[in-house]
Amino acid sequence: MKLKMTLLAAVVSSSAGIAVADVVGIGTQYTTFHASQWTPTSETPTPVYYGGTGYVGPASTDTYANYWVQLDLPNGALVETIFVDLYDNDANAHWSVNFIGYEAATWGVFAPFAQSFGSVAPADSLMPEYYTSTLVPDDTVVVRARTDFNNDGDSNSVAYVLTLGTTPKAAASMRFWGARVKWSRTISPPPATASFNDVPTDHWAFNQIEALADSGITAGCDASNFCPDATVTRAQMAVFLAKALGLHWPE
Repeated sequence: MKLKMTLLAAVVSSSAGIAVADVVGIGTQYTTFHASQWTPTSETPTPVYYGGTGYVGPASTDTYANYWVQLDLPNGALVETIFVDLYDNDANAHWSVNFIGYEAATWGVFAPFAQSFGSVAPADSLMPEYYTSTLVPDDTVVVRARTDFNNDGDSNSVAYVLTLGTTPKAAASMRFWGARVKWSRTISPPPATASFNDVPTDHWAFNQIEALADSGITAGCDASNFCPDATVTRAQMAVFLAKALGLHWPE
């Protein structure tokens, strides 16, 4: 009997308290980063929490405010759209949202680098009070643990960050609730040459089979073949699922 693959749901938690994916699959997902998870930058005093609303903003004595949050998304996540829930009751100020990637430096030879993926900010004269600012990345953004943003030939650790700031003299007229990120998982791109003799590059499942093999879930049916049309036993299914989900149940 052939194995019928079904969507697998799994609960994933984060020790840092940041929301992460709760579904394994390539469908669209949303992750929320509430204002309580954002960090003020060095020039911004401790923000004020407006109880009963969930919104956060600068103190009444502040002239402007800046915050940032790391987008804690799984490796391979395709970021599609970012929705930031804001409050603006000042005709002379506005919020600005920026999506940035930061690449670390190595050994003092390659300098750190910031890659902008897009920004959005309304005009000062607009005063919609509660509204949602929508940011669509300028280019395709797929989350990677390491990459080479500045194309200097050296891949380093990277972080994906949202920054949020007000114009001067905003004071307590500006508040924010947080951000919702629309994203989906992606399958890693296939290699240029086939790893198995019986799965050529033009095979309809070439990309998926290569990803399965590259992840270490299966090495095929022998040293050079995958046997794509062979049936799957319950024992083989157990190996596939245990490896794919990283199942570990301590005593």
